[in-house]
Amino acid sequence: MTSPLARKHRDLTAAEWAVRSREAPLVPADQTALDAWLAEHPANAEALEASGAVWGGLESLDLKALDAAATPARRPAVPAWAAMAASVALASVVGTAVLTDPLAPAYATGRGEVRVVKLADGSTVTLGAHSKIRVRYDARGRHVSLSDGEALFSVRHDPARPFEVSAYDTRVTVLGTQFTVKRTGGEGVRVAVLQGLVRVDKAPGLLATTTVRQTERLAPGERVSSPRGERLAPVTTVDPANIAPWTRGLLVYENASLAELADDVNRYGGVRVKLADADLSSMHVTAAFRPDQVGQFMETLPATLPVAVTRDGEVLTIAKK
Repeated sequence: MTSPLARKHRDLTAAEWAVRSREAPLVPADQTALDAWLAEHPANAEALEASGAVWGGLESLDLKALDAAATPARRPAVPAWAAMAASVALASVVGTAVLTDPLAPAYATGRGEVRVVKLADGSTVTLGAHSKIRVRYDARGRHVSLSDGEALFSVRHDPARPFEVSAYDTRVTVLGTQFTVKRTGGEGVRVAVLQGLVRVDKAPGLLATTTVRQTERLAPGERVSSPRGERLAPVTTVDPANIAPWTRGLLVYENASLAELADDVNRYGGVRVKLADADLSSMHVTAAFRPDQVGQFMETLPATLPVAVTRDGEVLTIAKK
């Protein structure tokens, strides 16, 4: 029997793939990831088909209609998967409409690639490996959607045109100059500030577990995690030197989940990592290494964690002992 949490995660993933597929033709890496997800369980294909049907209907609705559909008090007859799809659709259009605008410029990197992009407004974005953003400007402001990976933003100040970044169900509004936004695999979003101030929002209708608007303001050296479909975590402090170390050719982790580390390795490293057991995701590690040292580091994990690591060519499989 599938647990409610597993169904929720499946519906959210299906809805996100439905949105991304309508955004533009999937690049080969994304298509491979989608095919792998579909192969994991027959119910995944059913969830994707259902989400696609809902998205097709939602495209004709205005923002107020979407917001109403995503309000729990007004959706007693809406199936769970439809509510999930509505939430993802709303996350892509509230304040941005980036994912539904095929003319919005897109910038992407491949595996192991870091790229600096100069935007039309003078802002600079440093994209991490296997990352993708889409950018749109309008009279109300500057809007960026982070659909994969992570990015370091150095924003040119323009109080008349706010700069916003959306990822999953989280929106970041720039009140200062330099910050990072990272999609931590399927876990959620993490925001950290190097300079200036940013505001992190989860609005009613974007959350599956609350109808209360959440807002946090982050100053330099502060970080917040935004778990997917859940409330914002408490704000924590972080050494600015450990914010975006990948821009200096380092991967640095402080009590990070093994799932996040594996996700990063699969974007930056010369090897690929597979977690054989789902509950391995909850194990945590603290480490620092270069992308070319990934293989060596992963093979040392059994010395600190109750895991076994086997290698087959360029694929490392981590399993519980």
